Order: sequence, then C-alpha cells, then structure tokens
Amino acid sequence: MEKTVLISKSRHGKLLRSVVEQYLRDDIVCGLHPCPLCNSKSGSIPIDNCEEIYIPDEEFLESQIDLVRFCPCVRNCICLQSVMRMLQLRNAAVYGEVKELIEGGHSGFYYFANENFRETFVVALAESVGWA
Repeated sequence: MEKTVLISKSRHGKLLRSVVEQYLRDDIVCGLHPCPLCNSKSGSIPIDNCEEIYIPDEEFLESQIDLVRFCPCVRNCICLQSVMRMLQLRNAAVYGEVKELIEGGHSGFYYFANENFRETFVVALAESVGWA
C-alpha cells in the first residue's frame, strides 16, 4: 500500500491534511503471451510475435485520434491507466473515443492498469499533477 499525504489550505486559512491510499498488486499480468517478466502462460492480448507493440501517450492520442481510429495499420496499442486518466482530464471527447476502441476489442487496443501494479508504479511529483 502506498500512501500520499496532501496538505492544502482552506478558505479560512486552516491547513487541511488528507491521505490518499493506493493499493499495489503483484498479481496483475501484462497479458502478453508468453511474457518472461510476469511469467504469464495464458495471455489475453492476441499480439503476434513479429509485430510491434505501441504504447501511445496522451499528446499523441489527442493530436492523432483520427489516424488511430481509421488507419488499419495502427494496431497492438496498449493504453496505460495513467494516459487514460490524463485524457479524461484534458479532452473528454478523445477519452471517450479511445475507451470505445478498448472496449470494442476488435481494433487491437488494450488497457493496462499500470498505477496498480507494483512493478510499474511511480510516485507522482506534486508539480506533475497540479497539487501545488
């Protein structure tokens, strides 16, 4: 379990302390078959061994959503939980389109919960999330 303590100031000048807890898991697998890092024998992501895997960031998805949706050559994309969260905050329309691609299942877009997996979790800095 990872704890983050946030301190903010109320309108009346009092300091407010809030604790955000995040539970990290070891049993989340990447879904690729076969994966030497997480020892997954049964993968849920059907990616060919000869093809590339793309992990787009939120800026690419925002600016190139038409390419992503309509070009058949853009396949095997793994969308990270942190990217989806930033998309939801920055551009709700693009977030909805990417979510439809992931839930559709046939387009080659997959979701990975990188913020809940112990091996990929990174503590966010206050400057990067706008807490300061």
